[in-house]
Amino acid sequence: VSTATANVTVVDAIPPVAVAQNVIVQLDANGNGSTTAALVNNGSSDACGIKSLALSKTAFTCSDIATNPNVVTLTVTDNNGNVSTVTATVTVKDNVAPVLTVPVNIVKLNDAGVCGAVVNIGQATATDNWCCYHNK
Repeated sequence: VSTATANVTVVDAIPPVAVAQNVIVQLDANGNGSTTAALVNNGSSDACGIKSLALSKTAFTCSDIATNPNVVTLTVTDNNGNVSTVTATVTVKDNVAPVLTVPVNIVKLNDAGVCGAVVNIGQATATDNWCCYHNK
């Protein structure tokens, strides 16, 4: 009988399966919004496990409304350094309503000798996340 010892090295050369889903980003009152790689990920997998998820762009502003939909890349890295990528679309929406401010109620008696009055009612003002207003 004779025996021998040998080293066997197992190399994982199979990239992970990257799966993404499209997402919608709602902008806030300041015209900013964001998403994460975890929200875009839609069940990416690897037999040896996933080490990390990364997204090519996570922050969005009013200017991204003009380029809807925005294409992002999800990068999936497994525990052995193999990488796969997949793209998804991020649709940016501004659903924050503008704020309208009107002058206070006015009560005025008619002008002397006439059935009416000249009334200066002032001006209404409106505010919105400015850049979104101009990119719609």
